[in-house]
Amino acid sequence: MSEIDKLKDVIDSIVSIQHDDHALIDAQQMIGEWEISGWIDDICTNEREKGLAFIDSAREQGVEHEKSLLVAVDAIWAGAHDAIQALAIDYATEYDLEPYDVHELIKKLMRAKIA
Repeated sequence: MSEIDKLKDVIDSIVSIQHDDHALIDAQQMIGEWEISGWIDDICTNEREKGLAFIDSAREQGVEHEKSLLVAVDAIWAGAHDAIQALAIDYATEYDLEPYDVHELIKKLMRAKIA
C-alpha cells in the first residue's frame, strides 16, 4: 500500500464517522491534491528537525531519553500549530467546510505521516 493510499484510508475512517457524503467527497478531493501532501511533508520534515534539536539539547543537559522525546513531540506540534490553523482556514473556505474539521483532519494526517 502506497503512502497516499494509507492517507486516504485515514481520511476515509475519519470522515465516515460523520456519515456525511459531502464531507467524505470533499476530504477525498483534498487528500488527492498533492499540494497538501507536499505541505505536510515540508512541515513534518521541518518540525522533526526542530524536535531532534530539542532531543540533542535535552541530552546535553542530562535529561533522560523518554523525557527528551516528549519534549520533541511537543515541539513538533507547537511549531506547526499556527501553520495548520492557517491552512485549515484556507481549505475550509475553498471546500465550504468548517475550519475546525479541516484543522483536525490535517493534524491527523500529520500524525499519520510522522508515525
